[in-house]
Amino acid sequence: MQPRNRRLADLLAVSLRPRSGRFWSGVPTSDALRRRVYLWAILLGSGVLVVVWSMQLRRPHPDSYVVFGHPVLLLQCVWAAWWLLRSRPLIVAERVVFVVNSLAILVQMLLALIADQRQLLGLTSAAYWMLVALSILSFLMFSSRQALLFSAGFYAVSVALPWGALLARGSGLSDFSELARVQLTCGVVLALLCILAWYRERFTVERGERLSLEHLAHTDPMTQVSNRRALYLEIGQLLSEAREG
Repeated sequence: MQPRNRRLADLLAVSLRPRSGRFWSGVPTSDALRRRVYLWAILLGSGVLVVVWSMQLRRPHPDSYVVFGHPVLLLQCVWAAWWLLRSRPLIVAERVVFVVNSLAILVQMLLALIADQRQLLGLTSAAYWMLVALSILSFLMFSSRQALLFSAGFYAVSVALPWGALLARGSGLSDFSELARVQLTCGVVLALLCILAWYRERFTVERGERLSLEHLAHTDPMTQVSNRRALYLEIGQLLSEAREG
């Protein structure tokens, strides 16, 4: 019984400590977790940029945007990775990547206005999937309302520009069913993204309220020391571990 008594004494000492960091002990902070996610996204995006760029160079008539634009985006990825690994302010990297990719989407849409019908679909298709990635970043940077307004507004402009160019040329709508399919697919993905962002926000609020209530229930309000309810839970867990051992 002596080892168990010693463990119980250690448990009492730990339980009497302030519980300010209890729920997040050993859990990465939000900033650190976002840095990890961004680094993996940069690694994946850089690989895609390099593969598409190398494939375009082998074609007889490569896409000018890919040939000149992808190296710029790749330099942006290298800079962002260096910035994150150096533990520089996260908001700076987010804003730079957000602005650069927003400009890249606008450039693709403007090039689609003067491109031939064969190149138009390729330019707009790539822009729509960049828009999906940019919308994900906007939900991480801004409030849900701001991100929703940005995604909806950018999507509306991205849909209107190519169709306006086609109608100005006198092209029939039935000739570009593939463009409509890509736009509808992108719209559905953006709608699902908005729904998931709303659910995440509600889940975060409810989880925060639950953790706050649990903290209040197990902490003395004056001393911020664990009360007897927390001690009972710890003792029960210790006894359960002792029986299993």
